[in-house]
Amino acid sequence: MAYAQNFYDKIFWFDTTLQLASDAEIVEQKTAKAAALDAPYDVYISNGTSWIKISDGTTLAYFTLTLTIGDNTTLTVVDSESNAYSDGSRVKSGATLTITAAADAGYTLSTYTVGGVDKTSDNPTTHTMSANLAIVTAATES
Repeated sequence: MAYAQNFYDKIFWFDTTLQLASDAEIVEQKTAKAAALDAPYDVYISNGTSWIKISDGTTLAYFTLTLTIGDNTTLTVVDSESNAYSDGSRVKSGATLTITAAADAGYTLSTYTVGGVDKTSDNPTTHTMSANLAIVTAATES
């Protein structure tokens, strides 16, 4: 991994283009460690054509989704670019997600919470990522 350091602006530049092409998860782990070690510096990664800011030097700009999908329910989580997310996915800070829960035929959605807030009457709902997020669904027989 190549990097450059700008002490005046307190910015580290990490060029992880090769690692991104081969294993994005490892790059995230390496970058997370670099951000933690280099705080309070900004951290960027290269996607090969541009630089992407992933840290403000104090917190990583990605958050984790925890999806608890109950029996007889389906849950769809997509961002504004139609990228689909599943349990354990890492989502960029500021991304707006559209979250839709449904019960299977013969069942009623009894629990649908987003970040601990009941959303059964607000379905689908949107959520802007600013922290780790838990989504829970459950259904009861109709």
